[in-house]
Amino acid sequence: MGPSATSSRFWQRELETISRQELTAHQLRRLGSTVERAASAPFYFKRFKEASVTAETMSSLDEVRRKILRELTNELLVTPAVELLEQGKLAPVEGKARRVLDQREI
Repeated sequence: MGPSATSSRFWQRELETISRQELTAHQLRRLGSTVERAASAPFYFKRFKEASVTAETMSSLDEVRRKILRELTNELLVTPAVELLEQGKLAPVEGKARRVLDQREI
């Protein structure tokens, strides 16, 4: 017998029907567990320590945005605009890489 219509490999009713607030809390929990796992590697442990990133500091999406902005500013020496969008809000053309060919003659 095949999977039911309410729960399958592709449809997870519990996650796909929760409120925006519950979804954000779920995503932050998952982000925190990802940070904890990544921090077990020496490279990420060092980078996270330098950036003061821990699972506990990932308490809100605004905090995540500020940390991303701070790290980009430190690395690039410019202040980029950082905006976190809800899933599905990025226009299709903006989410795709574009090939640029430099055809100048030197």
